[in-house]
Amino acid sequence: MQAMCNILGVCVRERAHGTTPRSHPPPIVQQAPTFKWCITIANIADLKRPIENVSLPQQVAVTATGVLWSRYSFVITPVNYTLFSVNVFMAASGMAQLYRKAGYELPKTPIT
Repeated sequence: MQAMCNILGVCVRERAHGTTPRSHPPPIVQQAPTFKWCITIANIADLKRPIENVSLPQQVAVTATGVLWSRYSFVITPVNYTLFSVNVFMAASGMAQLYRKAGYELPKTPIT
């Protein structure tokens, strides 16, 4: 690398050809909502499945994740609105599945 001086006497170093800094992928903070959309879309697609095949613990986890991360998306700096939107839809799809599951299971339970 050699130094070059301009008219004002300010010297700058030139980078050798091909040694530009590597560009890195964007941080996972911005990619995570994109991956969560896949889970949300799969959960919405499961609304067509028979309710007997829907897992109650899985839907509780999806709903809890959606609710908790919706709140967290406003606590972090900078506020991540994409994370908020995906988690609202995740919580809503989980609640819809839980509503369907409760409507299926509750009439079957005997009253003692």
